[in-house]
Amino acid sequence: MSNVEIEENHSKRSILIGSPLTISLNGLETEIISRANTTPNQYGIIAGQVKLNFAEIASSVRHISSILQTHYGVKPGVVIGLFLPRSQWIPLAMAAILKAGGAFVVFDPTAPEARLSYMLQDSEVKLLLVTNETKFQVPKSASIIVDIVRLTQQKVDDLSLTSNIDPNELAYIVYTSGSTGEPKGVSIQRHAVTNLIYALEQILYKPLGNQVRELLSASFIFDAAIQQCLSCLITGNEIHIVNDIIRSDPALFLKYIRDHDIEIINVVTPFLLALIDRGLAEDPPPSLKHIVTGGEAVHPALIERLYAHKASSHLTVTNMYGPAENCTDSTYFPITSKFTSVEGKVPIGYPLPNTRVYVLNEKQEPVLPNTIGDIYVAGAGLAKGYLNQPELTKRSFLADPLYPNERVYRTGDLGYISPEGWLLFVGRSDEQIKIRGYRVELGEISATLLHLTGVKEAAVIAQKNKMDTALVAFIATDDEVDSKMARTFLTERLPDYMIPNQIRVLDRLPHNQNGKIDLKVLETMILEQQSTTKIVPPTNKIESIVLEIWQEVLGTQVQSITDDFFLLGGHSLKAAQITGRIHKHLSINLSIADIYNRRCVREIAVLIQEKKTTPLNLIPQVEDRPDYPLSHAQKRLWLLCQMEAGSKAYNVPLVWDVSSVDILRLAEALTLIVHRHEALRTGFMTVDGEPKQFILSPEEISIFPTVHDLTGASDAIIQAETLTTCEANITFQLEAPPLLRLVVLKLPGNTWRLLLTFHHLVIDGWSLMILFDEINQAYKQLCDGSYPKLPPVLLQYKDYAVWHTKQNYEPSIAYWLKQLANVPPELTLPIDSEDETKQFHGSTVQRIISASLVKDLEELAQNYGITLASLILSLFLLLLFKLTKQFDICVGMGAAGRTHPQLERLVGLMVNILPIRVQITDSMTFALLAGTIAQITAEALNHQAAPLDEIIRQLNPSRRPDRQPLFNVLFAFQSFEEVMPTNQTDSLLDSRQLEQIFFDTAKFDLTLFVNQRDENLLLSLEYRTSCLRSQTCHRLLNMLEQLANHVVLQEKQ
Repeated sequence: MSNVEIEENHSKRSILIGSPLTISLNGLETEIISRANTTPNQYGIIAGQVKLNFAEIASSVRHISSILQTHYGVKPGVVIGLFLPRSQWIPLAMAAILKAGGAFVVFDPTAPEARLSYMLQDSEVKLLLVTNETKFQVPKSASIIVDIVRLTQQKVDDLSLTSNIDPNELAYIVYTSGSTGEPKGVSIQRHAVTNLIYALEQILYKPLGNQVRELLSASFIFDAAIQQCLSCLITGNEIHIVNDIIRSDPALFLKYIRDHDIEIINVVTPFLLALIDRGLAEDPPPSLKHIVTGGEAVHPALIERLYAHKASSHLTVTNMYGPAENCTDSTYFPITSKFTSVEGKVPIGYPLPNTRVYVLNEKQEPVLPNTIGDIYVAGAGLAKGYLNQPELTKRSFLADPLYPNERVYRTGDLGYISPEGWLLFVGRSDEQIKIRGYRVELGEISATLLHLTGVKEAAVIAQKNKMDTALVAFIATDDEVDSKMARTFLTERLPDYMIPNQIRVLDRLPHNQNGKIDLKVLETMILEQQSTTKIVPPTNKIESIVLEIWQEVLGTQVQSITDDFFLLGGHSLKAAQITGRIHKHLSINLSIADIYNRRCVREIAVLIQEKKTTPLNLIPQVEDRPDYPLSHAQKRLWLLCQMEAGSKAYNVPLVWDVSSVDILRLAEALTLIVHRHEALRTGFMTVDGEPKQFILSPEEISIFPTVHDLTGASDAIIQAETLTTCEANITFQLEAPPLLRLVVLKLPGNTWRLLLTFHHLVIDGWSLMILFDEINQAYKQLCDGSYPKLPPVLLQYKDYAVWHTKQNYEPSIAYWLKQLANVPPELTLPIDSEDETKQFHGSTVQRIISASLVKDLEELAQNYGITLASLILSLFLLLLFKLTKQFDICVGMGAAGRTHPQLERLVGLMVNILPIRVQITDSMTFALLAGTIAQITAEALNHQAAPLDEIIRQLNPSRRPDRQPLFNVLFAFQSFEEVMPTNQTDSLLDSRQLEQIFFDTAKFDLTLFVNQRDENLLLSLEYRTSCLRSQTCHRLLNMLEQLANHVVLQEKQ
């Protein structure tokens, strides 16, 4: 860390600057043979039975270099291909070509001919160096082929042809996979190689002493092998080249280390794990001192296993990181037996000397420490670009936003810098996927699996389709671990949305020639397993029952047990219905979050099988008595009514215009429904200072509508509107039930207006849907001449109120106290004026969101795997963030409060308001924001039974007499299909035809009501006129719609 600094000009920003390092001015052409002068008799290359000292190496390099120059015209800019076996000839050829001023590219003789031919043509090699062993594998497209063995036997007149070579000339080309299906060549310059060699000499080799013995494990087509070869030749170390059998067999590899006193190895992470499995930790070779690893993320579990035995405590591990585009290595992090992980990760550490590392946002601005962003690298190691791909080079190698006239490379990796100045790798940007609106790093899942004892390797594949992403995990393990154990292990450590849909257990995972897990092979295995049919029928009784419940609740003919809940139109209220019916039929307690996270019948059935069967705790019926306690929701509303005596703010007026109506049958049907539900016969009084509710008997109540005949009035429409407004504003006497009334207006043209008004103390939105359904059924049957047949009412509201007040809400309250700890003051809205005389005066503005935009928003919600309600709430919170510039936002959200299956068809007030708190940052993508809010609301719904008043009492926030405590903004989403049957065509009281009436009061500074009707969304923004004007609120709705359009457009792009 002493060699690294966080640049002062960007303090508290994610910029790391490597220490300055002075590089030799001699150049590669001189340094490559300099060791022959200082240590001529020391061995530099060991390859099987071949042992070459530095004098022999220098002699061969000079000879080959001179022949290449004099016979084949090799000079700066000329590319030579190495088509050689794994032997001493590769490092000798590399050194000779560099000394001649040329550049090289290494080919794998066993690669497919088509791939080799492409690379030969793309790299424009002038000649190809081969041996007898490889010359018959050369593609037909190769031009000049030269046997390197015979080349060394040719006579040469002048061994000192090389002159000083520009360090900006090409040194080598290394090919990496390309997104187009063809490999892309990365062009590395000579000065980058020199910087890497001398930087690593300081970091890796010098601490081990003079002439370090290193075992080469990498394939020569990869830049790590190039670095190891050239480092040993230039810094005077001893490189051991073993055949493919030894380098790929952990047991043989360890034996070679032991037999040849190897001190340092450089292996990819999976192979290090294989070495640990073979006893590296318990019985490390005595000579081994240093392990260099990288290529894939190093997991803390691997380090823990390595140092679990005292015998390995002397080993040092260096975690290296860097793309080929920055000359192999960009950062390093030394690890010892005292290491502890950083947030479950192993850092990739500090930049190499003469290297810069940035973590930037989408605008190429440095982010704050601990903030995930894109990793950029810059400095002496930066590649020239991609060979013959100027456009790709232009897109990937950018102007350095912090250093003028410099370039920077965007790695495609995600990471962040810790406050200590350590770079931590999070994952590839193309590994960052969206699951139900959440951004998920596949590497985090596989890293967690590696913590499970017995799991040797792990990989996770994201299978994407048009609407969803499925996760498939693969683990290599012994016989003691199965997929169920792995799933249980993950469930205990990760959010449900990160649990793979499938976990497959293999003896070993496939690896490519570089030793990395071969993800393409795993993807092929998934495709081979997938069924050709899209409909998956139930396979057991539980799946059949759950499928039937889904068909009942979702109102659609669900076909497959793999169908997605959200794609079928599911949302929180339907999830609540499903959990209730599952409990009823199977005596299993599931949460709304379980439905959100499992999402299909099959996964729900699996969860049910995993859960213990619990008996259904029925809500007991209470004995008749003169009065009953109020529920928490009722008590809160009753207190508000006392504070605002005579207020009509809690009236619930409903208006329909219908073509015909039988008034007597409607009155009879309504009376029947009132008789069924005690909540509609309930009044309120005070007993010994405590509010109580009492219930009239059915015989004491009949509903007689008030009828106004306006058919002869010349101003019938004006009178109808006046009567409608007056009716909605007439206050109820709470001690005089029933707290509902029916008014009928007979209008010209044989039309009727029905005015049905309730008090909120006895009804909520869910209850209204139940009432509409029952009134419509009763009215139709009465009109048909039959007595209505409706299902019996097994529970009354008084039973719920008594049960509700006796529940233990401490766990949920504890959740809310933690969630709302240090909650900020109310949102500071853009106030137009302050008029204390109009503290509770309000008004409402409206806007209709078109069907086309609603469709786009629904598709976006499906893509994110969240509900439409969560998406609209996310847009609303984003708008508030932009308006207030407050990063920590808390708003209220309405919740049904029906947490028990018996409450599904109960009429009465059960709605609760939940505080939704979210932290928003400037760098947050909308997808991340939406996913975060969906998760927060899902958790909130699991704790929705906790009374808001009790939460507020224990939090004890600051209060103002003219404001609600805790939050001053409310969000309410309502879909009128939640409880109603899907077909309302013949219904008298059609929820889709309801007309809204707004009062001149406002309970909060700002309330957004979202009503989903048919294909449109109706946005109603209620505001306090004491602080906001109509023009401002119209502008807010316009901004909200613009945000929606912008988000949709971005997603489509």
